This record gives sequence, C-alpha cells and structure tokens, in this order.
Amino acid sequence: TSSDTGWITEQGRFYKTVNGGYNWTEQQDPYPHGSAPHSIFMMNSSNGYITTAFFKVLKTTDGVNWRQQNAPKGDMVQFILPIV
Repeated sequence: TSSDTGWITEQGRFYKTVNGGYNWTEQQDPYPHGSAPHSIFMMNSSNGYITTAFFKVLKTTDGVNWRQQNAPKGDMVQFILPIV
C-alpha cells in the first residue's frame, strides 16, 4: 500500500510489514477456527479485503479489525481486483 507498508498471505496466514519488507508480523485471524486467508487486496493502509479458502470475504476499514462481508449468494470469491 506504500513503499513501507505491505501485506501478504501465505499458507492460510496473513502478514503485514511497515518497514518495506524487512520484517513481517503475522496478523490476528478474525475467526477462532481460522479463516485461511487466500488473497488480500488493500486499497491503502486502512481499507482492504481478504478472500479465504472457505470462499468468504473479509473487510477492514482500519487495517486491524476484519469483518465478514456478504458475497453474492452461491458464488465462490477467489480474489478481488480494483475497478479502474
């Protein structure tokens, strides 16, 4: 989301860096049984989306707390891209 701040997903976990990738901090999974993050798209350091291996969509507006969003009924969301 900037030259210092970035996000990645790996093996069902997601991580954030605030120093250009020198260090990565695992982020708290918002669900007690694990959401198994699949892909992440951040619009900036606060607002973004995660899709999960269980076809759920999670949204953050502060870069810390994630809430489940409704996906189209019956659809399996694999990733999110911006509309340009």
